[in-house]
Amino acid sequence: PSHPDSKSVAAFGRIWIYDAALSIYADLKAGRVRSAGYQAGRVMQLALQEKAKGFLGLWHFSYNTRGDSFIDPRGPTGANCWCLNALYSYALERGDAVLIAWANRAVEEFLFAQQVMDPRDPRYGLIRAGLHNADEVKNEETMGYRVYEGDRNCPYEHVILEHCIDAAGTFRLAYRSTRKHLPQREKFLAELIRRHELLME
Repeated sequence: PSHPDSKSVAAFGRIWIYDAALSIYADLKAGRVRSAGYQAGRVMQLALQEKAKGFLGLWHFSYNTRGDSFIDPRGPTGANCWCLNALYSYALERGDAVLIAWANRAVEEFLFAQQVMDPRDPRYGLIRAGLHNADEVKNEETMGYRVYEGDRNCPYEHVILEHCIDAAGTFRLAYRSTRKHLPQREKFLAELIRRHELLME
């Protein structure tokens, strides 16, 4: 309770999407594959709910779990990549081609869009930091309570090296998963290689 973040995290029972990913990994490592699968399914459902509400990202950074309407106005690429990585890891363990296909669409629609593809741009090949609600970020009084009322899909234009590292991991896991369980997706596999090499350069 004495930690400065206690009021906004513990006291409100917020769940951070990055922690949800770590929880899936922990279950896999401990051999609790069924529990990992349940969590993977819930995380995927959350992304589908976000999409239905018009969010172009996958997940917001955090959510409240105790009936409060709080949704974090930020949708950072790095945390989203961690969730994708956890889903790919579970799908690799279980051979779940349906989940891999869903994650691949998420990579194509969200993650590819975050990569700077203009060779004239000094950020060429790097990954943008994601999406946010510009109105909510400016107004801390209501931050997270009116996420879907403002510009919910405002892109961050800066790049963060941590997010780039996370995205490299996602490209690799997407490649491994697809090559093993959906090898017929040759164009997607080739695009993953191209984008990974560009990012690493």
